[in-house]
Amino acid sequence: MRDKIFISYSHEDESYLNALKTHLHPLELMDKLEEWDDQKILAGRDWENEIMSAIHSTAVAILLISKDFLASDYIMKKELPRLLDAHEKHQIRIIPIILTTCMFSRVEKLCKLQAVNSPDKPLCAMKEDEQDKVWVTDVTLTADAYETYKHPDRSGPRSPLTD
Repeated sequence: MRDKIFISYSHEDESYLNALKTHLHPLELMDKLEEWDDQKILAGRDWENEIMSAIHSTAVAILLISKDFLASDYIMKKELPRLLDAHEKHQIRIIPIILTTCMFSRVEKLCKLQAVNSPDKPLCAMKEDEQDKVWVTDVTLTADAYETYKHPDRSGPRSPLTD
């Protein structure tokens, strides 16, 4: 069953991860969703196996895109291809958020995905209240997509025309 919200991010962007988790937390408290990021990997566990297992059980993936995200070999060669494959098969929804000015618009496999905010208006260029509005928009989109992808039978078959 796909029952997780997978957050893909660069460790350089941990402050943004924490802000997102703060906005997601009320929905977790109400048992509306379950967030997963690599900070949940316990010491002594096979971290790559844990990440791949989490991707396999993902309903929605949030990509925190920055120059460091795009520079990460692991993200670009391991995580992202698996997430994009599941997205192309209409198994998951991917929701990108642009954190910093970066090459998002030039990365062919990513630029076709609509981001929550414009690449011309990354979060780092926004005041805190503007950032919070982006986070709230993201969490709302995530919660809606989560219900669709966690319970695909409730909304009928997914297709590129209705997705």
